[in-house]
Amino acid sequence: VNSGTSDPAAHLGLAQVYYQESQDDKALQQLQFVLQADATNPQGGFLMGQVLVRRHQYAEAMPYLKTALNGYPLSFPQVHSMLARCLAAQGDYAGALAELKPALPSDTTGIFHYQLYQIYQKLGDEKSAAAALHESEKLRREESELEEKQKMMQDPASPGERRESRPDPAVR
Repeated sequence: VNSGTSDPAAHLGLAQVYYQESQDDKALQQLQFVLQADATNPQGGFLMGQVLVRRHQYAEAMPYLKTALNGYPLSFPQVHSMLARCLAAQGDYAGALAELKPALPSDTTGIFHYQLYQIYQKLGDEKSAAAALHESEKLRREESELEEKQKMMQDPASPGERRESRPDPAVR
């Protein structure tokens, strides 16, 4: 992609590549172009927020992440989780708790519940922290079991099991 293009979508795509390659300075340059063209671009805001969170620039990330909430609903749980992370990093644990709660129903890996556990610990609520940790561990186990089942479906022979080769009836 020619970074000299004036197409914001091209700059956004390039920024995503740079972000995935951990080239944050280059990603920020591309995102500045995207957001200058349209400050309300939810994808640009989401990616800018991700870059800034990775750089621990939590206060700066928040307005961009809030812009991302005007975008695609499938990204909302991750946006809420990042906003909660920003608030917690600034010592606003009650705000972080409120921000994280909308993400919890979509947690299939346990990561949001683990984040919830950390917030409850900071708030000194050990009972809620223990419940959140328990749920996180349960979700992680379920995810692991699902991955194992998927592997078994792809390769039905269990590990260590020998497959018998049967003669092909067409070959005599």
